[in-house]
Amino acid sequence: MKPILFCDIDGVVNVPKKSHEDLVEIPFTSIPGLPRFFNYKTFRHRPQVADFLREVNAELVWLTAWQKFAPPSLDVLFGRESAGFLPWEHSVIQWFTDKQHYQKSVALNKWVEDNPDKPFIWIDDYATQFAHHYDFNKREDVLILKPDGKQGMTDEHITQMHEFLESF
Repeated sequence: MKPILFCDIDGVVNVPKKSHEDLVEIPFTSIPGLPRFFNYKTFRHRPQVADFLREVNAELVWLTAWQKFAPPSLDVLFGRESAGFLPWEHSVIQWFTDKQHYQKSVALNKWVEDNPDKPFIWIDDYATQFAHHYDFNKREDVLILKPDGKQGMTDEHITQMHEFLESF
């Protein structure tokens, strides 16, 4: 059974300018499928993260405020077809609030209830803030990672995910 990788974007894949020396910077206007209302000028990611997302042996599901905009834009950018996105209740008013991140965890918990035997990874810069509310954080077939939002996904996170996935 192939595990799911639930991946946030901002603070995990898309990181601040001075977070790493090896960042790839892409103008937002050159990424297909993104609406112009996104309040970014540049998408920044590490090459190692792009390689990992392209090659990881898991079903990639975007769990992000980008929602429906993530698959058509980032699948092209990273050269990998994702399994889509996990929808959750969200509004622009909640964009940078705890309520937004709480709603994400509610949606993930609902998915877990509907898929109780499916192993998964959740990587989100807010993951552990709400994961303790749910039983899924105690399962051996679940890996929850919370990168520092100013650093994003690191080599250590990538190693942890590869090691976790080797057991499947």
